[in-house]
Amino acid sequence: MAQDNFVELAINLVSHHRTNIFDILNSEEWYKAYNSYQNETRALEIHLVHDFEDAVHRCSTLWNIYEVLMSFKHLYRRPLFTAVINSTANQLFKKASREAKVACGISCNDPWSTPINATLTTLSTRLATSAQRARGYLDKIAKLVQMTSWAGSPSYREKALLRCQQAHRLLGEAIKKEHVDWIDKVHVELAFNMNVGLHKFAVRRHFKRPDWIQCNLDGVVFQVVQAAESWDRLLVELPGQVTALWNERNELRNVHGSVCAMCYYYNYIIQELEVLDKDIYREELDKLEKAVQPCLNSTTWKQLILVKRVVTSCFFAMEEVVQDLVQRFAVP
Repeated sequence: MAQDNFVELAINLVSHHRTNIFDILNSEEWYKAYNSYQNETRALEIHLVHDFEDAVHRCSTLWNIYEVLMSFKHLYRRPLFTAVINSTANQLFKKASREAKVACGISCNDPWSTPINATLTTLSTRLATSAQRARGYLDKIAKLVQMTSWAGSPSYREKALLRCQQAHRLLGEAIKKEHVDWIDKVHVELAFNMNVGLHKFAVRRHFKRPDWIQCNLDGVVFQVVQAAESWDRLLVELPGQVTALWNERNELRNVHGSVCAMCYYYNYIIQELEVLDKDIYREELDKLEKAVQPCLNSTTWKQLILVKRVVTSCFFAMEEVVQDLVQRFAVP
C-alpha cells in the first residue's frame, strides 16, 4: 500500500537521526536529513499522482472513477493529492449530472437496447422496462455522488444531486404519460383480443395433424401479463381490464404449462400407436379421445379450475393406456 511507503520514510528518518532531533546546538544535521525526507516524499507523491491520473484516464464509467477515488482515498490529505482528488471528484459530479439528464428519458429506442417484437404489448413492456432501469440507474448515480461526499466541491456535489432529483421528477412524468398511453391501447385494441383469447377452448386440433392436439392460448394474453408486470414493478396502477388476469397470472402460467405437457404426452402416445394395428387398440384411442374432449369442446381459459381437472383426468387416462399396453406386451 502506498501509505506504507510514507510511513517507512518517516520511520527511517526518526530512527537514523534520533539523536539529532532535539540537538539545538547542531541542528544542521537534522534539517539536512529532514529536507532529504521531504524531497523523497514529494517524489513519491508525484509518482503516485501520475499513477492516479493514469488510472482515471482509463476509466470509462462513473463507477470506475469512483473505484479509483476510493483506492487513493487514504492519500487525500497528502498535499499534492488533495487538489488532484478534488478535481477528479468534481469531474465525477459533472459526469453524474450529464448521465442523470440522459437517463431520465424513456422511449422505444432506449439506451438499454431491450429486445422488442413489433406488437403493442411488447412495445409497452420495453418502455416500462426502460423506465424501470432508468429509475434504478438514477438511484445508483445519486448514491454514488453521496458516497463521494468526502471530496470535491460541495456546490458541484449539490448540483449533481439536484440534477438526479430533477431527472427522477421528469422520469416520473414520462412514466405516467407512457402508462396512460398503454392503458388507452389496452382499452381500444388489447382488451378485446385478450378476452377472446381467454374464451377459447383450452386445446385445439393440431393444424398439421388432426389426430394430435395443441395448446390453444393466444400469445397476446401473456404479452399483456408481461407488460403489466413491468408496470407493476414501477408501482403504477393497472387498468381494470387487466386486474383479473393479473391476479391469476401465476395460476394461468401453471395451468398453461400443464396443458402443454398433456398435449406433448398425448401426441407421443398417438405416434407410438401408429406402428400398431389401430383397430386392435381402438379402445385405448377412444379412452384418450374421451378424456381430452372437454378441453377441445367446452372448457375455456376462463375456467382454470375446470381445465386443471380435465388435465388431471387426461394424465390418469394416459397412464391407464400406457399400463394396458405394457400388460399386453408383457412376456408371460
